[in-house]
Amino acid sequence: MSEKAPGFEEYTPSRLEWLAMMLNSFLPYTNIPLTGTLKYDICSRGDGKTLILRVRYSKDTDSEIVQQYIENGKLSVKEFAAIYKWDSWVQIQVEYDAE
Repeated sequence: MSEKAPGFEEYTPSRLEWLAMMLNSFLPYTNIPLTGTLKYDICSRGDGKTLILRVRYSKDTDSEIVQQYIENGKLSVKEFAAIYKWDSWVQIQVEYDAE
């Protein structure tokens, strides 16, 4: 018997991992940056209930725009989690990365 290639090995993601992957796929299309200098990156924390919303932006970006972008991202995460009725347990932690 031949072994499966690494890409064919079965893996079942957790709900949180799946949600992070879906959000990373959809958020660029739903929250287009106002200035082109803002980006989201979402990953799951190891606690099984927290998504980390990393926001990258240039240091010269207006702080009000950054905050608006973060609020839009948090709202999108909550709305997407609500579709699957996971909004009661999904938590969001924001991390900032000024470049």
